[in-house]
Amino acid sequence: MRYFFYGTLLDAVVRREVLRRDVAQGHLCRAVLAGYRRVYRIGATYPVLVPEPTGRVEGLLVRGLSVRDAARLATYEGPEYSLFKTAVRANDGAVVSARTFLPRRTGLGSSEEWCFEDWQRRFAETFRAQVTRRRQAPSPLVR
Repeated sequence: MRYFFYGTLLDAVVRREVLRRDVAQGHLCRAVLAGYRRVYRIGATYPVLVPEPTGRVEGLLVRGLSVRDAARLATYEGPEYSLFKTAVRANDGAVVSARTFLPRRTGLGSSEEWCFEDWQRRFAETFRAQVTRRRQAPSPLVR
């Protein structure tokens, strides 16, 4: 299964906590999703994608994920997000289909652009700790 990650899952520590494993370097490559822009979710430090005809979002194309990985990602993203098939352009120029989590409803995004490097500097440490605490809590859905 291929996924396009555009937000907090770009962070290797968060990705490891969510998937409970490292993704092999050979299964990760830079990619771009056209037709969207990445903004802060209102009241949060993580992003959402909002449609933008001329927009482009840089992220990661992740290959080789298992059914168990998919379940863990769905739990992490929560009920306000759905999986959509999107076309992304990989760094080698190939356009491939990838699963991308997008908000189920509109109006969640702020007007402020979300930048991964800025997020890492300002919010990553606290966010990582929250993800770790959440993962350590008992979960009947994903083991």
